[in-house]
Amino acid sequence: MQEFSEVIKKKVFICSNGRCIDPQVSRDLYAQLSDLIQQHGLDQFDAPRQVKCNLCGCLDRCINGPVMVVQPDLIWYEKVTPEALVEIFEDHLLNDQPVDKYIFRKGRHSPNSDHH
Repeated sequence: MQEFSEVIKKKVFICSNGRCIDPQVSRDLYAQLSDLIQQHGLDQFDAPRQVKCNLCGCLDRCINGPVMVVQPDLIWYEKVTPEALVEIFEDHLLNDQPVDKYIFRKGRHSPNSDHH
């Protein structure tokens, strides 16, 4: 059995109640990501790589939605479509290669530093 600290863990937050997108679009992205996670076994306790996803409240980026954040990487994605989500899943969540064309911010986000 591998050590708990060796498990690669990612948490994905998808904005679901801001002004940037219809909440149903966020729920559809969440369902799509949940399916991808399950198909790849990333929701299993003993998986060497684990990904969890959650719908969350407004991420204070009320333009170019839907907005999605990957932690602990501090990568903020915008304009996430179903096609973009597959690309982000395959490149970033499976292979640790963030997808630059959808990134609007890396690192800590301060609502006061960006225009909404």
